[in-house]
Amino acid sequence: MNQVDKIVEGLGKKKNKNIVSNLLSSSQCHICHEILNVPMMLSCGHNYCYMCLKSWFKTNETRSLGCPDCRKSVDTPPVLNLFLDHQLKFILTLAKEKGTDSKWDQTLAEREQDE
Repeated sequence: MNQVDKIVEGLGKKKNKNIVSNLLSSSQCHICHEILNVPMMLSCGHNYCYMCLKSWFKTNETRSLGCPDCRKSVDTPPVLNLFLDHQLKFILTLAKEKGTDSKWDQTLAEREQDE
């Protein structure tokens, strides 16, 4: 049993649900308001879905590019937020295994298609 398993096991079921709930609620794209799909991080630290960010930049081509949340200038290309991507994929896979909601199955399938 690794350190993470020990921590999660010691939290209890209710706290596990709270942790997952907090992670998922803080992992929503501020453009489409869904769980981040291929989370891309801007230099300011805000995260968005790859396709949402691509669309945002395309519709704002004539202006200087800025973060949709804080409007900070985007001078460097967005990067894949690997940590968040792995955490979301793990949670969605667990949800699929538990058979909690068909929406999670759909979200996971969309993420797998994007890879």
